[in-house]
Amino acid sequence: MLIANRGEVAVSIIKTAKSMGVKTVAVYEKPDNETNFIRLADAAVMIGDGPVADYLNIDKIIRIALESGDDTIHSGYGFLVESADFAEACGKAGLIFIGPPSQVIRQLGDKIIAKRMALQADIPVVPGTGILPPGEDGIREIEAFADKQGYPILLKAVAGGAGGESEKSKA
Repeated sequence: MLIANRGEVAVSIIKTAKSMGVKTVAVYEKPDNETNFIRLADAAVMIGDGPVADYLNIDKIIRIALESGDDTIHSGYGFLVESADFAEACGKAGLIFIGPPSQVIRQLGDKIIAKRMALQADIPVVPGTGILPPGEDGIREIEAFADKQGYPILLKAVAGGAGGESEKSKA
């Protein structure tokens, strides 16, 4: 199993894999060349000078997995775990991606679809407005929402993990 992560995330995956008799290959960037996860893995491959960019390089990670003879990739959390493109690329390369299918990653990455799925499954969700219209109409709608629900309120972008990558916002 190739572990497409570093640090304590990789350590945890390696320990679990070893307890199951699974051989591990760690990938690492030059700044991580003295870290514990490299020593714990059965093999380690330096993927670049870093910092961080190489852990996000889908093509490089898949190429190394194939070259090392691995058939499975575990990305832990962070980095590529939320990348539907990575999960899809693993499948196209004939690799097993340990994680949800790319379609699920895409759906859960869309806050509107994820909330709709939760509601359909009778999972309680935080009240919200849905997509707000631009300009004064949006301001009026959010003020009405706040008057009904109370303060504080949170405005959150529909797309993007950090909240700044979309012009569409919802409460």
